[in-house]
Amino acid sequence: MAAHTLWFVIALDFIGFLIIWFEIHRYRDGRRRGETSATTFMWFGLISFLATVFKWDVRGTHDVIMAGLCVVVALLGYIYLHTHPLDKPVILFDLDGTLMDSRRMVLLCFGYFFKKYSNIKNFTIDKQRKVFIQPLRTSFKEFFPEQDDAKLAEEYRTYQGSFSWSNDVTLFPHTEEVLHDLWEDGYKLGIVSSRLTESCDSWLRQFKLSYFDVVVGRDQYEKAKPSPAGILYACKRLKEGHDNCIYIGDSKSDILAAKAAGCYAIGFYPKRNDPTADERDKLKT
Repeated sequence: MAAHTLWFVIALDFIGFLIIWFEIHRYRDGRRRGETSATTFMWFGLISFLATVFKWDVRGTHDVIMAGLCVVVALLGYIYLHTHPLDKPVILFDLDGTLMDSRRMVLLCFGYFFKKYSNIKNFTIDKQRKVFIQPLRTSFKEFFPEQDDAKLAEEYRTYQGSFSWSNDVTLFPHTEEVLHDLWEDGYKLGIVSSRLTESCDSWLRQFKLSYFDVVVGRDQYEKAKPSPAGILYACKRLKEGHDNCIYIGDSKSDILAAKAAGCYAIGFYPKRNDPTADERDKLKT
């Protein structure tokens, strides 16, 4: 009888392991680093507790087996960590405001909408700051409440895509050198942007940036940042865990998306809050 109950307890451990690996471990919103390990320990602890309370394992054989297994796994892990190089983290970047300085183009595009649907004088310094720290449709909802924000967003992309903007968009200083060094050192690099993928690819070609293993645009994931959907999808494409991922962005929604994905977040904050006098003058023309 004792042998039967022992195998029953071991079977519960195995079933729990399968559930944790294929359900808890998989990619999903809200997952945090260490969640899989914590859930595994809780499950094994619960089974040991139930085995003791209901006397499934009177001799304590299960506890001895689990203790021995933990020692073996920990020893193997220790040996592996000290005999193998650590995996390099995946580095994902936002595009606008992080790799390329598209501020001038964005301001000119919004200036077009204020001229068309409001008045350019209403495009105040405060509103000009907001367009860089909140999603596109959020800005349209706030600035043009009588208009359909989804249609305005589509019109925005069409208008922006109708010009080359080659004189208004540049890479931030040292961007190409940093990307080249990371790529040469063996890091996996990717883009997760609120732009459409086609637009991302177009700008990357224009700047001759061919270092990225994956480019994920807004058309490839369902929910916009601060949802982690884009980051999680990029990690899936790269077949990498998002607990070994770094996301670099310039806005609050970028940082919130990274935190929601359970990956490391780095905020890039260029000194470009206020538009220059030249840009303000160009907006008025």
